[in-house]
Amino acid sequence: MRAITVLTAAMTAVLVAGVTTPTGAVEPGEVRWENRIAEQAWQTSAGDVAVSADGTKAYAVGGFQASAQDGSDAFVHAVDVATGATLWTTTLDQDLSVGDVAVDPTTGQILTGGTRWKDGKNHAVVTAFSPTGEQVWTSAVPGRVFFGMAVDAATGQVCVVSATGTGSTWTTQCWSRSGQVAFSQDYRSRSNSWPDEIVIDDVTHRIFVAGARTRKFKGLVTTLAYNARGRTLWQRSTRVSENYPYVQGLAVDPKARRLYLLVDEERRALVIGQRTTNGRTAFTRILGSGRAKTPRPKFIDVLPRSHRVVVTSHSKPRYRGTLRYLDERGRQVATAGFHECCDLTEPVVDLATDRISIAWGPGSFDDGEPTEDDGVGAATWDSRGNKVTDLEISSSGQVRAVAAIASAGEDLLVLGDRPFSNTGGPRGSFLVAVR
Repeated sequence: MRAITVLTAAMTAVLVAGVTTPTGAVEPGEVRWENRIAEQAWQTSAGDVAVSADGTKAYAVGGFQASAQDGSDAFVHAVDVATGATLWTTTLDQDLSVGDVAVDPTTGQILTGGTRWKDGKNHAVVTAFSPTGEQVWTSAVPGRVFFGMAVDAATGQVCVVSATGTGSTWTTQCWSRSGQVAFSQDYRSRSNSWPDEIVIDDVTHRIFVAGARTRKFKGLVTTLAYNARGRTLWQRSTRVSENYPYVQGLAVDPKARRLYLLVDEERRALVIGQRTTNGRTAFTRILGSGRAKTPRPKFIDVLPRSHRVVVTSHSKPRYRGTLRYLDERGRQVATAGFHECCDLTEPVVDLATDRISIAWGPGSFDDGEPTEDDGVGAATWDSRGNKVTDLEISSSGQVRAVAAIASAGEDLLVLGDRPFSNTGGPRGSFLVAVR
């Protein structure tokens, strides 16, 4: 591993305007600092950000190319949340694409997951780093493409779901916090299929994997449940209207003993609630009209204190967004609408406040220029759908893409990329703290 050049910007105090919503005044926000990552790189692609259990450190992952002729390297970058100062940064091996990062709260280790292309084959790779940046262990699932990673907050066990290039075999493999393989289980669907999501129940330590498959031109959504030792507890398949379905999201509520799947079914949001004990369907709920301009389902999350399920939908070209709040029986109990441009990050839930936050970026590009660009912003809603913050982070033209958002105490951390064609201006990836 070698270090990459990182410049940390001086802390700023840029006041951004607060916005008034029908539910009352929104507090003003402040960009406290910006940390720049791989600023000398020709191009960067930020991936994900995670925060330590105590909220004092943030860890960002992504990729960069030193020049147009070079291959892409992966970076892992640690930042002090209080000051925005870089704690450490490192580069992983070439030909490795890292998309996920998580923190093991039991040890403080930083876990990264991605796919390496080597010797003509794909390998799903997990690497663990100490809080000070040393590599602790690394392991791979040979011949597999990485699809997702989850960490058991109680035991530190890390699990990855991957698949063969054809998608006919899904592999769920788990490691102990010391890097020892706990188990590896294959699911052979014998049809065109892909695993889409993986989550872990921190109370029962059960691992849930969900994906979609097509059999005889009919769509099926399949859920697999394993215990911590890899024994298959149950397996359920649900037929859906979409011929080639995709599981948009998967969320678990340990206390309510519910597992929630989100499927884009003919432009509508199909929510399937399953009992975590046996996989039986507790409810199915369809949201949205299915018309051309209906916001399409994107994400599903659980608020741990109120046990409400939040379905996020978003649409183009008008970029209308919707948050729908459901109870554990699938009944809609609240909604919230927003109109922001353009692409949304996956939401983050603050476990202490039961609030959900989303960031948005400049949208798609045409010849290097954004087709829609209102800058970068973020917003937070409470468990009743009331917007409590609405923050402008940057003006138009300053950002190429926004990758992820995380919550760290009073701060929202937003990860993204600057335009690589920004001559004379800041380039590379960036992490900003906003409150």
